[in-house]
Amino acid sequence: MPRPLLISGQGVDYTDAGEIWHLLDTRVNIPLSIVDIETVNRIDLNNYTHIIMASGSYSALSDSKIANYVKQGGILVALGDATEWAANKKVSSITLKAQINNDGKEKRAYASQAAYDGALETAGTIFETKIDPTHPMCYGYKQDKLAIFKVNNLAFEDTQNPYNTPVIYTKSPLLAGYVHPKNYERFKNSPVIIAQTSGSGRVISISDNPNFRAFWYGTNKLFINTLFFGNLVGAGRFGEEE
Repeated sequence: MPRPLLISGQGVDYTDAGEIWHLLDTRVNIPLSIVDIETVNRIDLNNYTHIIMASGSYSALSDSKIANYVKQGGILVALGDATEWAANKKVSSITLKAQINNDGKEKRAYASQAAYDGALETAGTIFETKIDPTHPMCYGYKQDKLAIFKVNNLAFEDTQNPYNTPVIYTKSPLLAGYVHPKNYERFKNSPVIIAQTSGSGRVISISDNPNFRAFWYGTNKLFINTLFFGNLVGAGRFGEEE
């Protein structure tokens, strides 16, 4: 049985964290430890099989402690903005695509700024992905396409590894909702999940929230698979030649 730890506290998106707790505690009956960021810096992480980081800011978290945990065999599951923290701290080797803005050269009315900036937000759009049903992260899926609910602008660069990106946006992924054309180009053919090894452990980066509001059931299995099958990830060893 997995022994996951969910990091909570200042900076962590409490709704995303709550959705993880609801899924594990209420729907699949997996005990979940929830520990504040500052406490995580002081405890023995080897008591846990997985560290889960919901979307949020983790400036108070010890990156060296998390990196050592992974290298010694632990599994880090990072969601949304937490993937950026892991990348910046070199806990993972993913690269995020640069964010876009509306700093055009043309002059605009000051009062229009909110509308222009708001148009860049992806706040509830359904995208199509292609999945690899043979990958541990996609265990149990029979189809090769999956609808993802997206509420952020995060986009990963391709890893150039043929085995560690089991879920990827299709070349024309928009199924329903609004997306700014510039962001749409960023999302096309980009990975949704990157599963890598680091030392003896694994880092699984998911750009979106597979547990969104406890109603988008189609992607819950992706998250649960990180707990039961994350240790089977073997391709894309971080820091070594393929």
